[in-house]
Amino acid sequence: LSNTIDPFKVEERKFPVDFDRPWEDKNTVIIQIPDKYKVESIPELKAISFANNLGVFKFRVVQVENKLKIMSIVQLNKAIVKTAFYHELKEFFNQIVKKQTEKIILIKKEPNLK
Repeated sequence: LSNTIDPFKVEERKFPVDFDRPWEDKNTVIIQIPDKYKVESIPELKAISFANNLGVFKFRVVQVENKLKIMSIVQLNKAIVKTAFYHELKEFFNQIVKKQTEKIILIKKEPNLK
């Protein structure tokens, strides 16, 4: 959805990460499944927290009839993340990118034979 590129590439960081302010990014996408297709697989539910309640990530895909609803929340509770938490921050965003780039697989339905 919104985080498909990991912003934290370097292994070490000498200064805190400054996000300017605490923030929350919520996204919901609804996808209409075409009539001739069915869902073969969807990503599993994921919820992770980032060190000392500094942040949270929730991701969920649900199918309701012929629609998929994809919901994602990324929340950071502090504007500044100290260098001591950089590795956890890097892994937190790595997990977000992995989850948000997982595939939804649709397959063509077998034709009805009469």
